[in-house]
Amino acid sequence: MKEEKQRLMRTLADAYQSGWAKWLFGGLCCQLLLPFLLKTALLYIEKHSLDVLTLFLADSAGILGGAAFVLAAARSARPDKRFPFRLLFSGILPLLAVFYGRELLLSLLQTYLAPMFQNLWSVWIPAVLINATASVLTSMLLFHVVETVTGEKRAKGVSVSAIFSAVIMVGLFMGSAMLSSAVALLQPAGDSVFAAGLARLVSAIVQWAVLTGILAAASRRPLATGLPTEMPSAQKPSGEDDASAAPPPKSPVWKSGWFRPALSCLVLALTLLWGALPTTTEAGSTGFLASMEQQLSAAQSYLSAGDYLSARKEYVDYLETLDALEQYAEGGHFGSLHASAHTRNETLAQLVNITAGANELTLLEEQYRQGKITSALCFRLLEAYRQAEELSDAQKELQQDAVVQLAAAQIYSGAAQEETGLSPSAVERLLAGRAQVEVQYNCADLISWAQAGDSVGESGVDNDIMHRTMGLAEDFPEEIAYQYLVLYMLDGYPVVPGSSQSSEILACVDRYDTLYREELMAEDSEDERLAHMKKLTGIYLKLGDTAKGAAYAQRAAEETGDPFLTEQAMYGYFMLAQGEECLELAEAALKEDPDSFIALSYAGRAAMLLDDYPAVADYGVRLSDIAKESDDPYADYMLYQFVSYLTVEDSWYAMSDRFPGAACYHELPEEQLKQIQENEYLNAYIQAFAASTDNTVVDLGYYRWEDPEGERALELADALISMKEEAGFPHYIRGMVLNGVDRYEEAIREYTAALAQQPDEHYIWYALGACYEELGDLQNAQQAFQISLDIMPKIGSSHTGDWTGVSVHAGFALERVRGQLAQGGN
Repeated sequence: MKEEKQRLMRTLADAYQSGWAKWLFGGLCCQLLLPFLLKTALLYIEKHSLDVLTLFLADSAGILGGAAFVLAAARSARPDKRFPFRLLFSGILPLLAVFYGRELLLSLLQTYLAPMFQNLWSVWIPAVLINATASVLTSMLLFHVVETVTGEKRAKGVSVSAIFSAVIMVGLFMGSAMLSSAVALLQPAGDSVFAAGLARLVSAIVQWAVLTGILAAASRRPLATGLPTEMPSAQKPSGEDDASAAPPPKSPVWKSGWFRPALSCLVLALTLLWGALPTTTEAGSTGFLASMEQQLSAAQSYLSAGDYLSARKEYVDYLETLDALEQYAEGGHFGSLHASAHTRNETLAQLVNITAGANELTLLEEQYRQGKITSALCFRLLEAYRQAEELSDAQKELQQDAVVQLAAAQIYSGAAQEETGLSPSAVERLLAGRAQVEVQYNCADLISWAQAGDSVGESGVDNDIMHRTMGLAEDFPEEIAYQYLVLYMLDGYPVVPGSSQSSEILACVDRYDTLYREELMAEDSEDERLAHMKKLTGIYLKLGDTAKGAAYAQRAAEETGDPFLTEQAMYGYFMLAQGEECLELAEAALKEDPDSFIALSYAGRAAMLLDDYPAVADYGVRLSDIAKESDDPYADYMLYQFVSYLTVEDSWYAMSDRFPGAACYHELPEEQLKQIQENEYLNAYIQAFAASTDNTVVDLGYYRWEDPEGERALELADALISMKEEAGFPHYIRGMVLNGVDRYEEAIREYTAALAQQPDEHYIWYALGACYEELGDLQNAQQAFQISLDIMPKIGSSHTGDWTGVSVHAGFALERVRGQLAQGGN
């Protein structure tokens, strides 16, 4: 084994010093460097795209020169005059075909497939397969060359072939490419052409070293048949073979003597033609279309994620590029395109790169100065300079720099024509999708303005934004996105119920519901459909169309069985004083759940409207018992609402002109009064609440003016709180008493305790803010008023509540406090 290794090392040393190895080095240098030098020199002289014939001849000169060196190398190995030509056609041409065919496939992969894939692996895997296939074919052909030279059959086991193929792939193909690229990157920018030439020289040296070593190693591995191991200096001419030898069997076409050279010549011709053809804008247009798709996809992703500012920027750039594309498609030029646009917008810069013609020299120069340098732009710039009558010194510098850029990139031909590289179908497809993109842009634009307003502490949905939104919805009644956008803006926009504006918004809501059921409902999940119904129910109620809201909620509740929609329907019918409809829904809910405090509260209130006093007392007692034991804060809220409508008349709790049977406590027969008073918790709730407010119909046994310090009212509130300390509204009732007697600090503590259980009650926050304002604590007052406005019952929330009363007072209070702070208040 040691002797074999030493013999192999001596063979390699002799191989690198042999005459045929030197000729092989010359052939590789000629093949790799000669076309580069010729085409670079011609490009420097012509200063525009080289024609097909020139490029074909330059590349052919490299192949022919390399072939001449190979013939000389074969001649040095065997002096037989006919042998070099046999070796050329049977081994060298196929090798060149493999080399150039590999470059052709990689070029096609890079030009047409790479722009189509986002994933690097989708391009990398085919490239590896191309290199691996070329390595295997090269290994086989090199064995054939060795056998042809030595006249011996060489061992080609699987392991030997695999090792040779791996060495070829790593060293000959990938290694030389990576090393030459590294050499090019290490050179200064001003020596880019020199660096490209040096990189080719390095590649030739690496390939020579690998090929020489492989050929020498292959020649030292004969079959175990006693054949000579030394490479003979001469062989008998093929014509002097033993005449008595039997003729060889007939081979298939692909093994015939002419098939391999013919196929090799065909591959070489195709490769030379591909390299000689002008670099059209097709690759650039593919990249441009991919960039357009990526930009639109990014905008849509931002829009879906709620990043409307980023989405707006992407849509602005995309539409700007569409404008330029439409302008070019109509007039063949960019006309009024502003220079800053394609400087900022990368996709637009790509469009200009692949479409701007020689008649737009200023635009081309601006593109080049901004660093948007591509081969298409360089060739168009050179063509424009060639057509110019006279060039300034600055233009001559740009011309020279463009030539250097092309030579360094080894690109010598390109389309300098003025026609666009985009197919008419691609342009038509892009422009056809403009309407939908504009819809998405308008949505992102309006919402981003609303968000920008919120970011500085103001409600971004001002009159201007709302009017623009409604204008789009009215101008495009069939566009569901604009109808929904109106709904979206409502959460941050105050609307007076019953106004002309609310009627216009309700028309948008109706259109949205119709379009939703036609276009989206079938594809949505049950949860998404339910959310849609809840949202629309809340909007109808908010905008004052209570009849439609109640009917819609009832219909939606029947479709889905959702208790929230049933509650909204009960609320709507109660607000319309339609006691029978409200009671029917409440009783149906109680059949499903006899302990539903929501249904009990609305059933009791509906009974007030119908003057059904026994039912009022019965539902009230049942509700009180459940609320006292329940841990759900909403049960306390439902009891509070029941008591307020039962005991208070003509106030923002209950208005007697709208609710004929409201505030009927004083009208209850003795039996029902006794039933209520015997329920300790309900009676304490009624007494404490009545003592805390005006316009009560409850006989407390004293007049309010007889309790100026609120001592009796506080005793009633304390008695209520002692029955259930964790309930929120009893603390709110006590806070109202303290507020009424100017004990603001104590009232703040009670309101804070109430908010711990009922954080979503906007009127408690308003009351808290009023106390802070009375104490001169304007910062906390502003915060409380702002929270009150922010948590006003939103569309689709479970707290339908008051939409205008508190919100109006809180709005005025917030404006007043902000004015005082601006003047230097605390």
